[in-house]
Amino acid sequence: MLRGLTKPAQRRADRFICKLKDFTLVSVEMVGVEPIPGVTRFVNDVNFLPVLPSHHFGLLLTIAPKQN
Repeated sequence: MLRGLTKPAQRRADRFICKLKDFTLVSVEMVGVEPIPGVTRFVNDVNFLPVLPSHHFGLLLTIAPKQN
């Protein structure tokens, strides 16, 4: 991320495909969306921007056993 993107960011569809009859979806959260504390980068010799861990955020899927 410090080098910047050399190509425009591509859109990609992230998905989970699960068929677990004994489990239920609890949550889906995006992770890696917070900048790294204390790290910035120069843009156009004027602006400082925060640095993210990656330009691709992660997804955290939480499932739990179904209650009968």
